[in-house]
Amino acid sequence: MASSGSGFVGALATDLLADVLFAAILAAAAIWLTHRARRKRVRRFFGVMPGAGSISVFLSSIVVKERGTVGIGPIVEGYHGPAITELEYRHVLGFAATVETKPFIRLLRAVLPDDLVGPVEPTVCQVRVSPHLSAGEHPSRHREDHGKEVDDALAGGCVVLVGSPVYNLLTHVVLDHPAADDGARSRFRFIRTGDTPPTARRGVEVIDVYPGENQRFMRTDTSELAHPGPINEYFVVEKLRTAHGRTIFICAGTCSSATAAALDRLTEWRELERRFGAAGFGLLCEIRLAAVDDREADPRPDRVRELFSYPGDYRAMPSARRRTRG
Repeated sequence: MASSGSGFVGALATDLLADVLFAAILAAAAIWLTHRARRKRVRRFFGVMPGAGSISVFLSSIVVKERGTVGIGPIVEGYHGPAITELEYRHVLGFAATVETKPFIRLLRAVLPDDLVGPVEPTVCQVRVSPHLSAGEHPSRHREDHGKEVDDALAGGCVVLVGSPVYNLLTHVVLDHPAADDGARSRFRFIRTGDTPPTARRGVEVIDVYPGENQRFMRTDTSELAHPGPINEYFVVEKLRTAHGRTIFICAGTCSSATAAALDRLTEWRELERRFGAAGFGLLCEIRLAAVDDREADPRPDRVRELFSYPGDYRAMPSARRRTRG
């Protein structure tokens, strides 16, 4: 009787273990298949080429001059060279978390059968600093020959450029000096008016809002503010498809907070995919900041307003702005 009872318990435990293992395998397969469908969407939208699972992200390169830093105590020599902003980096990490293959999925890939998993490499984001110009160089020299470092950076299957042409050389090259055979032409230009600190203003120009008509959107002139108050900044999110099959994303704003807001908009890539599919597109948005100091602060999504997009219909603009020609 005791032997019969122990045999029954052993058989029951074996059956239970088999059921648990079978359920675990089914769950793992379901998770993998869900991931596989999501992975296809990521690779299609971002233009990740077969055999290459990486998305190259290039941050702004802010060059610190010699003796240009402030420390806790007296500085004899100090750091000089390229630096990045904490705001850009944090929001890039948030973007990367939405597209990279999760560690658990990589574990499943290692244990599931090859015929189910397939040979596709996991998607990863490689975050780097944009190349910068040597002392004395001017961007206009890069109109014909961008240089090997720039060409190599833009040669990847998918490239995400973070920051305006002021501090990101790659953004400058793509917006203002694209290669003649590239086939990718941006609809946006970052512009500046005025040559002195009191008169200088930055903004974004939209090319061909209407056929032959450009439109400028200038950030708030803080010198005209009688009292501290809300200011307007702008940012661009654009996807360009080149003649060589590469995909370039631009996330750039007229201040650090605006650039972070552009990254947040790209982080919502599923919404952009539903709206534009796998094709190229462009967005111009306005972000309303409470004060000048907020130019370096985290953006608030409720203060963002889309002004223009392509392809699609022109968004209604205030009449004073619509009368301005580039």
